[in-house]
Amino acid sequence: MIIYETLRLYSPITTITRRIERKVKLRKYKFPANVDLIIPSLALHENLDKCGKDAHLFKSAREKATNGNAMAFFGFGFGPRICVGMNFASNEAKITLSMILQRYKFKLSPNYVHSPFVVLTSQPQHGVRILLQPL
Repeated sequence: MIIYETLRLYSPITTITRRIERKVKLRKYKFPANVDLIIPSLALHENLDKCGKDAHLFKSAREKATNGNAMAFFGFGFGPRICVGMNFASNEAKITLSMILQRYKFKLSPNYVHSPFVVLTSQPQHGVRILLQPL
């Protein structure tokens, strides 16, 4: 849950672009063929309807980040074009986190301010301040 919450707030992808090859109707919207759609994953990940009024806060125990809608989370993309490195990156993060948790407990510093900054990927503008305490 910690890894997914981190990906929700600091997604490695900031937008997803998809070309519509044929005319499509999506609820009340109609899209003509040969149009590029840009899906802002950061906006979806902080949607107040999906994540609640505290969508901008890091909550490792957040369970309803997608509110039952798998398309509300694009941590590594979605569908046939999902990131090929997803399994490797997820396993690497889990192993690293488990090695840290064997020796330390940690919590976010009270000085932490959520401020995503987009360069090529989204990153914490002021870093992620955490407090580590040996076990």
